[in-house]
Amino acid sequence: MRVLSYRSVRQVVLEVLLENPEGAQTWATTEAVLTDPKGVELKALPVWQSGPVAPGGSEQRIVVQADAPETQALGPYTLKLWEPSTGHTVIFSGVSFP
Repeated sequence: MRVLSYRSVRQVVLEVLLENPEGAQTWATTEAVLTDPKGVELKALPVWQSGPVAPGGSEQRIVVQADAPETQALGPYTLKLWEPSTGHTVIFSGVSFP
């Protein structure tokens, strides 16, 4: 699993490359939230995913965008990806932006 971060003048973008272990259930991310160390959340746009994350399959690309001016999103963030219907959740800590 890898997380790549990008920044524009008004937004931040995270590109997550995710694999699902053998024997796990196939799932698709439908929700995402970025939270700073104080618990403040960035307004995330709809999540884009290249396809469901199948067990033992190839890595899938998940893209998360959030509105954040250049003065915001400076410190480490926590990214939470999940699918409410199945409860599958992945959390990445220490996410930072250029």
